[in-house]
Amino acid sequence: MKKIISSVALLLMVSMSYAQFKITVKASDSFSSKPVYLYSLSGSKDYLESQTKKSGNQWVIKVPNEYMGMMRLFFPGTGRKINLITENKDVTINLDTKGQDITKINFLDDSNQDMQRLLKVQEHKQKILPILLQIKPLYSDGSTFDKALESEISNLENKDLGKLDSQKHPFISFYLENNKYASSQPDDKLNKQDYIDFFMNSGEMLETSSLLKPALINFLRMFSRPEMTKEVDALLEKVNIESPRGQTILSELLDIFDTYSLNPEKDKYYQLASHLSCTINRDLSESLAGIKNTEIGGQFPECNFTDNVKHTKAKKLSDIKSKQKLVMFYSSTCPHCVAEFPKMIESYDRLKKNGIELIGLSIDSDLRTFNSEADKLPWITDTELGGWDSSYVKKYNIHGTPTFFLLDADNKIIAKPRNFEDYIGTAKLN
Repeated sequence: MKKIISSVALLLMVSMSYAQFKITVKASDSFSSKPVYLYSLSGSKDYLESQTKKSGNQWVIKVPNEYMGMMRLFFPGTGRKINLITENKDVTINLDTKGQDITKINFLDDSNQDMQRLLKVQEHKQKILPILLQIKPLYSDGSTFDKALESEISNLENKDLGKLDSQKHPFISFYLENNKYASSQPDDKLNKQDYIDFFMNSGEMLETSSLLKPALINFLRMFSRPEMTKEVDALLEKVNIESPRGQTILSELLDIFDTYSLNPEKDKYYQLASHLSCTINRDLSESLAGIKNTEIGGQFPECNFTDNVKHTKAKKLSDIKSKQKLVMFYSSTCPHCVAEFPKMIESYDRLKKNGIELIGLSIDSDLRTFNSEADKLPWITDTELGGWDSSYVKKYNIHGTPTFFLLDADNKIIAKPRNFEDYIGTAKLN
């Protein structure tokens, strides 16, 4: 009996340590001693998969579940990120670093090397070749430049993406074949039905490819505003919003409508999603929670301050007692955010006298960058140093910066000004 129990325990230990594949990242001892975070992708949403400590000069991240698609590594304290792909195979990365900066990313695995090479060829054919073909007639004079143009055009026209073994590289094959749907310069030959077929018939790699959201944006751009609702209804009927694929598409549509301030469309499909009687997948659940958390009249979710907070001894947002609070989500490297600061500084004393507190929550990922701006500002500022992986982004439904929320004394949302000028123009100040 003891032998059987020991054998079962051993099997459990082996299964717990088993990994579908590993991601190994090597860097100098001086670069970041903190754990690295690994994120997977579903639609346009990142999900934390693991947090792994550095051992010696490397991180070895074990991924227990099968996965093909885009992933991302984040190095806290440095603000540095690495995008990569995996085809359910080991990935090895050597980093060239200088201090806390990554100067070069060296992929040593076939999948990432081939992906980078093929994307570069495809980008040149899609972006550079059309320009060269357009200017070629202007230089048909047999000059050295004319001959160089002709040579480069011939080179690009004949440069093949190579015979890619789809069995060896299933994700790369899927991505290269289908990124035409997500291109910033979509193919004019693609029609409405092509997009619907793409959304309906693609396998699970669609969710992990990063193609879904830009493809949906291109789909929506095919229609005028009055046509949009009818076409979205038809799409959702085709993909079945009670299925995981349909719910992820509905989630992405809600985020798109919210980002582009298409409020009637957002409200319509928010109501539709809220009244689904089936089980909701995590993508749609997250989108619904983000919208609910930030609706006018709703309770603004609590924000716990970090050790980086400036100009307050308060531990959390609700500890700040004021008649109103104007919360600004910003980034120190966002020019639109920085452009708001002079007017805010000029108005700060007047706002304080009227019982209105300013609070800036930054999605910076580098402490030096955060301090370089925050030290100039008189109001409360804080940052998690998580960049777009900060908890702020999902909790407060942040799609871009700057984003403003006006709260009452009880932290209920009164308004969502488009910018500071929008707020100060309607504020009743003494």
